[in-house]
Amino acid sequence: MILVHNRRKVVHFNVTRNPSAAWLSRQVTQAFPWDTAPRFLLRDRDSSYGASFSKRVEAMRIIEVVTARPPRQNAYVERVIGSMRRECLDYSVVFNERHLRRVLTL
Repeated sequence: MILVHNRRKVVHFNVTRNPSAAWLSRQVTQAFPWDTAPRFLLRDRDSSYGASFSKRVEAMRIIEVVTARPPRQNAYVERVIGSMRRECLDYSVVFNERHLRRVLTL
């Protein structure tokens, strides 16, 4: 999930079973085409972010800011994830990735 902090608006989200650095790099590129990239990117310390992700972000002239270990360091994103769980996923049974995308876009 990519969230713009100034308006707390979800810019881009996608679902995959096994996220990799290459997959995450494509998500950043899809979220910010051309010259719409923000100046900073706040992310957690997940092992999925690898060298290819960092290179892509650097090529887009985005400064990476890595949070400390606790999830509360990125409270806005955690709040959106919690809201999606409570409002969407607690009331439906998700069968696969395609169905999850459909539930979250409704």
